[in-house]
Formats: sequence, C-alpha cells, structure tokens
Amino acid sequence: MMKEENIKRLTERFFEGETTIEEEQTLYEYYNGEDISPELEEYVELFRDFAALPFTPKETDMPTIKKQMPAKRHYARLAIAASVAILLCFGAIRLLSTSSSDEECVAYIYGKKCTDPSLVEREMLRSMNEMNDMADENGMESQLRDLFTTE
Repeated sequence: MMKEENIKRLTERFFEGETTIEEEQTLYEYYNGEDISPELEEYVELFRDFAALPFTPKETDMPTIKKQMPAKRHYARLAIAASVAILLCFGAIRLLSTSSSDEECVAYIYGKKCTDPSLVEREMLRSMNEMNDMADENGMESQLRDLFTTE
C-alpha cells in the first residue's frame, strides 16, 4: 500500500516535470511489472513506451536543467506582455483618432489648399458646367466624325 502511494506521488511529480532520473527509472520498473494498481493502469502503456526508448539518460549524461520557471518570473513576463499590448492598442486608437475626419473638406483649387465646403462645392459645379459645355460643343457625333474623317 505504501509503495502504491509512493508510485502515485512519483507519477504526479513525473507529469509536473519534477522527477529525477532515478525516480523515473523507478516508475519505468514499476509500470513494467505485473502487480500494478488498478488506479494506475491507464499509465502503463505510456511508461512502457518511455522505458522502451533506445536511450534512457543517466544523471551523469545530462546537465542539470531547470524544469520550471519560477512563478514570479512567469507573472512578470506576462505583465510586461500585457502592458505592451495595451500600449499598442492605445497607440493605434490615438493614431486613428488624429487622422482627418470624414466631415473635413479639403481641396486644392488653383494650387491653394481650401477647406471651405461652400467654396469647394462652387468650384466643383463650375468645373462640371465647363465640361458639359465642352461636351455640347464637341458632341459625340462630331468627335466620331473628326476621328473617322480623313481630309
């Protein structure tokens, strides 16, 4: 019973990434055996597969690796990432809000910037009337006649 509790704890620690090489060897040996607790039956194939790998590292073969990042560092990195994301959002909103609004009227009339909507409208109508007058003088028929007549 004591051995099963120890194996359960080791199995939990294995999945947390906190076991040593020797503890993992103990788990491989246990799961390769015949007398396995019914509660741990679901892990048998997994540990047998791990044990069957061609290279089972020894403590001397591998350098010591820190398996888990301390919680403080994790939260610090998360806080920095969140701060950067918030700053980017505020920057984008600020950039979009400072661009010209849809109601602003800007036109260049005879090379000068004009923002008076009534003046822009008058000049637009005057230009359109000039184009209509030119179209009447040089109607479609006269344009086609000029195009196909050879003199």
